[in-house]
Amino acid sequence: MQGRGINEAVAKAYLNDIEFVNRNTGKTYFAAGIKNLSEGFEIRNPFFKSSIGKKDMTLIRGEDGTQVISVFEGFMDFLTYLTEGVVKAREDILVLNSLSFQQRAEVFIETGQYEEVLTFFDNDETGNKATENFKKQFAEKVNPQNYRYQNFRDYNDKIKS
Repeated sequence: MQGRGINEAVAKAYLNDIEFVNRNTGKTYFAAGIKNLSEGFEIRNPFFKSSIGKKDMTLIRGEDGTQVISVFEGFMDFLTYLTEGVVKAREDILVLNSLSFQQRAEVFIETGQYEEVLTFFDNDETGNKATENFKKQFAEKVNPQNYRYQNFRDYNDKIKS
């Protein structure tokens, strides 16, 4: 994805080209989108980000039997993670697509009985609060990863700079 620093092969592996029409104007628009758990898409183009269908979290299963889950605030940060050299994650990936899904994510993680929870939240007040909430919920299982982009607001900002 040009301008975002995302590796093209990574983008092609996880994103779909989405074409949609604004019902009010009749104009056709294009965006990159990632499928969510409700069969909708979280979409983004250079001008906006939104959802088509129901907004929800995105789950990408890793290797069978994994006991690690990485939790991302948004899908651009997930794609950044892969772009920085992971290529294909071994662990399960949960992209919140909105911090409003934090409690639902906590239930999902608890149900999955993961032994380690890697968090990739923004370096801002909201992201810090989410990290603290995860630490309260999962104690020593939580391993915050925001040190990887400590001088930037989020992971993607790091590779864009």
